[in-house]
Amino acid sequence: MLYLSAYIINNKDDYYAYLNAVTARQDWRKWILYMLKAIEETASLTIQKINEINRLFANTTKLIAKKLPHIPKESVEKIFEQPYISPKRLLDERIKSLNTAKKYLRQMETLGIMIPKKIGKEIIYLNVDLFNLLSEM
Repeated sequence: MLYLSAYIINNKDDYYAYLNAVTARQDWRKWILYMLKAIEETASLTIQKINEINRLFANTTKLIAKKLPHIPKESVEKIFEQPYISPKRLLDERIKSLNTAKKYLRQMETLGIMIPKKIGKEIIYLNVDLFNLLSEM
């Protein structure tokens, strides 16, 4: 769950210096401290990101419950599994019709939650706020 690459890219001079010190002089101490700091900072950022996603999920759930109460909570959960979803992936025990799934996604689009994107012949829907949150990493 930790995206250490971002930390390493942002601190790549230190990364290469400490890695070189391990290779040249077996200096593991600085390398280990560097990696522990990377884990600590990345974990902190990841916790913040998870909290932001949880807030967005709660706000989206409330908005849909208020404006589109016929859309099941499970559908809201599905649009948070990935930042994008096809109407087929919205199908489940409660939504058996592809037309109903498309209608629900279009209704969420009218609230600004989802944005349609044409990929080849298929239209997928992007959870724009979730996408933007995930892109900030």
